[in-house]
Amino acid sequence: MIKSKQSQKGQTLLILILLSTILATIGLSIAQSTIQDNQISQLEEQTKRAFSAAEAGIEAALKRGVDIVEGDLEFPGIKSLTAIYTSSQTQNYITPTLDNNRQFTFYLNAFDPPSTFGSPLPETQLVEILPTDLDVNTMCDSATTAFAVELTFINTEARSIFRRLIDPCSLIEDTLDEWSFDTQTQLSDEANALVLRIVGADASFNGARLTVSNPSADWPAQGRSIVSTAQTTTGVIKKIRLVSSYPQIPASLFVPSF
Repeated sequence: MIKSKQSQKGQTLLILILLSTILATIGLSIAQSTIQDNQISQLEEQTKRAFSAAEAGIEAALKRGVDIVEGDLEFPGIKSLTAIYTSSQTQNYITPTLDNNRQFTFYLNAFDPPSTFGSPLPETQLVEILPTDLDVNTMCDSATTAFAVELTFINTEARSIFRRLIDPCSLIEDTLDEWSFDTQTQLSDEANALVLRIVGADASFNGARLTVSNPSADWPAQGRSIVSTAQTTTGVIKKIRLVSSYPQIPASLFVPSF
């Protein structure tokens, strides 16, 4: 009987030790989970704070029309905030995706907002236009990818326009003055702006981007971007980019000639 009681006491002590160990482990797990939750909550809060400050930087830059540099704006918990205007020039400009009957105004020479056009380019200027994401050899195989492009060249000084058409899929009948994709072609007349209008095969057309190439020099910037960067005092950084194209000539000004 004495041995049995001692054995029971030993088992009870062992059970108590095991329970204590389990409870301690659970306590540590709960504490660790709480710390992690707090860290995540703090990170989310800091991210939201940085994002709000970056948005405010964009709004301030748009309102003032100039760069926002460090010290111009101050927010609680924000270490630094800048919103910088940028513009880029390139020989190969890629348009946004254009749906059926949508158009895009492309400035052949430097444009000074809000309404000053650059001088017209000479008639010898070479221009090359091609689909950005489609193969010219296979784009006509499906109505979802087949399209034509109407090109309206504008000379704001002479107040004149002339039109050309790129129609590899023969979507438009009885047309003249056609260009070809992926071919360098002279303007044939002076112009300082170009309106590109997409004509899809039918309603199933998925839209397309166009690349406008200049073989001899960079095209002028087609708009401006604002890059706003905010950093919190804890080191969280948030960056927002707003892209704004120059004014688009309304489609209502043109009556299709093809």
